[in-house]
Amino acid sequence: MRIVLSFVLFGAFCYCRRPPKYVMPEVVEKIRSSGGDINPLKRGAHFWKVKGPSKFYRRKFWLDANQPLLRYEPSRKNPCTGIDPSIDVTTILEVLCGWKTDMFNEIISSGKNDTGIAENLCFSIVYGESGYDVETLDLIGEDVETVQQWVKGLQSLVVISKSIQQETEYEEWLLAQYRKADKDNSNSLDFQECLKLLKLLNIKLEEDYAKKLFDQANTNKKTSIEAKVLDAQEFVTFYKLLLRRPEIEALFSKYAKTSLCTLTAGELCSFLQKEQKMQNCSIEHAFKYIDMYETTSAKLQERMTISGFTNLMTAEDFDILNTRENEVWMDMTQPLTHYYIHSSHNTYLLGNQLTGESSIQAYIVALINGCRCVELDVWDGDNDDPIVTHGNTMTSKIFVRDVLQDAILPYAFQSSPYPVILSIENHLSLKQQDVFATMLKEILGDLLYDTPIDTDMTKLPSPEELKHKIIIKAKKTDTVIRTSTVVVQQSEDSDSESEGELIGTLNGAVVKEKKKKEKVKVSAKLSSLVNLCQAVHFKGIDEILSTGKSYHMSSLSERKAEVLIDSNPFKFPKYTQKQLVRIYPHGTRVRSTNFNPVKFWNSGCQIVALNLQTPDEPTSINTAMFRLNGRSGYMLKPDYLLSKNVEPSEKRLFVKIISGQSLPFVSGEKNDIVDPYVSIEVHGHPEDEGKKKTRYVSNNGFNPSWNEDFTFHLKRSELDVIAFEVKDHDKRGFNDLIGAYYIWATAVSPGYRHIPLFDKSGREILAASIFVHIKFD
Repeated sequence: MRIVLSFVLFGAFCYCRRPPKYVMPEVVEKIRSSGGDINPLKRGAHFWKVKGPSKFYRRKFWLDANQPLLRYEPSRKNPCTGIDPSIDVTTILEVLCGWKTDMFNEIISSGKNDTGIAENLCFSIVYGESGYDVETLDLIGEDVETVQQWVKGLQSLVVISKSIQQETEYEEWLLAQYRKADKDNSNSLDFQECLKLLKLLNIKLEEDYAKKLFDQANTNKKTSIEAKVLDAQEFVTFYKLLLRRPEIEALFSKYAKTSLCTLTAGELCSFLQKEQKMQNCSIEHAFKYIDMYETTSAKLQERMTISGFTNLMTAEDFDILNTRENEVWMDMTQPLTHYYIHSSHNTYLLGNQLTGESSIQAYIVALINGCRCVELDVWDGDNDDPIVTHGNTMTSKIFVRDVLQDAILPYAFQSSPYPVILSIENHLSLKQQDVFATMLKEILGDLLYDTPIDTDMTKLPSPEELKHKIIIKAKKTDTVIRTSTVVVQQSEDSDSESEGELIGTLNGAVVKEKKKKEKVKVSAKLSSLVNLCQAVHFKGIDEILSTGKSYHMSSLSERKAEVLIDSNPFKFPKYTQKQLVRIYPHGTRVRSTNFNPVKFWNSGCQIVALNLQTPDEPTSINTAMFRLNGRSGYMLKPDYLLSKNVEPSEKRLFVKIISGQSLPFVSGEKNDIVDPYVSIEVHGHPEDEGKKKTRYVSNNGFNPSWNEDFTFHLKRSELDVIAFEVKDHDKRGFNDLIGAYYIWATAVSPGYRHIPLFDKSGREILAASIFVHIKFD
């Protein structure tokens, strides 16, 4: 019997951007001094590197603790390819044991495992910068003991590097920039070299001011050919002097009544209550913050210096996002219909819906990011092995078995305990439907919700009641209307338009949408697994309100739903109180673009499915929604959409854009310091929507100052999203995005707050932020 190693080391697939790598001495020293689990990696071992079903290469792998890099022997055939045969340890996200990657699944499913490779000899290293941009190194060991030692050693290695990175990431990046600027490897920079480096860091200063800070940092008084120079640590000091924040110092001075140099616990408490609106803050809370953020000896006197106060103001807990959103705080005991549910369309795709790649990784990323409704388009596969693909297109195929075994089973409840819905688009023959049903039961086991429903039920169970359960959403009826998007030829010359509605082209291929009504038999085995989410054809709002069952649900394209909402503005929310409804992108979106989900949320639609693999404004809005309530994937709808006698909440929002910090260069041909400005836009109720912006600041990406005030009148603040975007002003009108942050209005913390910034791919920009003051009236 083969032994399957069940250990999985999880490295979070989060949206974050890291700077160019330089490994701090602490990381190197820690790895050097680490024995035990790390020693086998230092000694090295031979593994078979897997590049394809028939491509196996025996290579020696070892840990270079001085870098630290996981190195391996390069190909002997062409040693001059320029490819670095190593992996940066700090980029390792996950270690998978067994046949868990697309590569191994391809080998096993293709029947080319004629060497009889045991699963317990296989493991994969997943590495890269983000969930949708990763690579795998697939390896086969020569004995189980060595494989187990390496998996355990890699586990320790990742824990070491990640823990130290969390503490030293910013200084690590800064020292990397210093070393790049040190062209002659003298371990020193003179004043002019420092100015050049500052310009590369997007900092432009008056020379006299910079020289004053340079002299202040030059404590060792080291010189090079009569010129004063700074070593690495002195440069860090110099940079930190530049980080002084006059706006934060002014706040500090306002409340430092007892001493000009420190805040007492009482003064800190007063600041938190009056400015940050933390009404429940007590002296005990102030003592806790002093202990957490003060780093000087003032902590012993239970006081906070300007350094500690700056640490507090720039800490994540004092960002604009209300800290309550880090936990599940909403009532989770109401029926499923009362919640917005984080949902994905064509979950299996990494790219567009006509030529994109299908991958298990796409499911893993979606689930780890809190998605609670994922889609499986299931089709007949060879040898009675069902597949997932976007039918009648050029997208690749993956096996249903692998999706269930390697993605759904291990990752469904890793980020949230609340129920996962598998939205099934069934194109299977009766025989393979039975195979599919058997897979669902055997692989998912007790996680599968297979309780028969009470046909008289008037409401669905709650997320709390359905914790750690997987619900199958599929049809039980015989008649369906199928809509398929197909590529009909490779040029735009066509005389067959009667076969379908022409909806666009992609890479020269004509794309049509075909609709036809046909009988589809659903096997008894599969039908028995469909209970709480029985997919039915939409029969009209009046009929649903009159006779519809709570466990029935319909899927509507964005266009059809928009027409229904516009023509039934009062009835549609009542419909969504009774049944779940799923909204999906129209077939014309062949490039997997997205629609704005807010309008559908405003009408109570629970499952608004987006192409989450596409980074655009709708997915940013979606991320803002489901960042809340502990990233549980469930958001309770506002009371006025739940048939309660509650009016929407009207508020006036006052925003003061104060300053920016460490704004990066933008990509493109320009190589100049940015001219940043901030735009604020409200997405939500039509009467609330609006956009305002600051003036631009010339040549200052390091610490631009705006100090401009704006007011927004929000009539339905519960469903308004505030978008903060920082852009680079261009006289030609090409204002490139520097960074952005989207946040639900109800999750905004009042007071003085920092707003972190994310790039257009959704990855956080290290150290970049804007400083604002928020007030609600």
